[in-house]
Amino acid sequence: MYERDEARFLTPGGHPVTMTYRRDTNDWNTLNASLDGDEYHLPDGLTGYALDVGGYLGSVGIALALDNPGLAVTIIEPVPDNGDLIEVNIERNGLDERVVLIRGAVGNGGESVDVWYGYRGTETAEHHAFVGNSSLAYDHGGSLDHQTVTYRALPLSGFTPLDFLKIDCEGGEWAFLDSPAVADVAVIVGEAHCVRGHKGGDIVGLLAATHDVTIIGDPETTCEFRAVRR
Repeated sequence: MYERDEARFLTPGGHPVTMTYRRDTNDWNTLNASLDGDEYHLPDGLTGYALDVGGYLGSVGIALALDNPGLAVTIIEPVPDNGDLIEVNIERNGLDERVVLIRGAVGNGGESVDVWYGYRGTETAEHHAFVGNSSLAYDHGGSLDHQTVTYRALPLSGFTPLDFLKIDCEGGEWAFLDSPAVADVAVIVGEAHCVRGHKGGDIVGLLAATHDVTIIGDPETTCEFRAVRR
């Protein structure tokens, strides 16, 4: 149903990158925002280990690797169709040795997580069909036709220490970051979503014991944030 295409972009550090995407979906907007728009304010000069949670098409993890040649990157993505394209994009950009894909979902660790995607029935739903939602954020997948995949949640402690973490996983951040292992993450960037009673600004309280947190946007709604370990 969705035709694939390729496009060239520049990473935030100015390196050329080729990304495969699906036409007539949110893919193009996401690639532009994360690469040309640098919405996560990706750093250069990193070495060590970085994690991209909610990889979508892999643009953030791939950009991190291209801009930081001494960095190893793991991408976590639950939606199977997205995982297929991440693998294509990793290989297309010659990063098989430094970028690894894990098909899964994050959380406290060990709990069952349903991920819903592939929505059908409205133009908006089909445009955003590959932006997954999960039972960590919502009680059910909604009334529109969709697909479901189930994982055992991966905990933050399984990936630390980390030099850099980007997390944008539609509400899964609250469970994943509610962990003592957060103290072993140098820099965290991402989105804090208004789900299950949270406001975006609640991310400050979650991370304040170990990190200095900057909110970007309205803390009463879903907002971006940056947290730097003290």
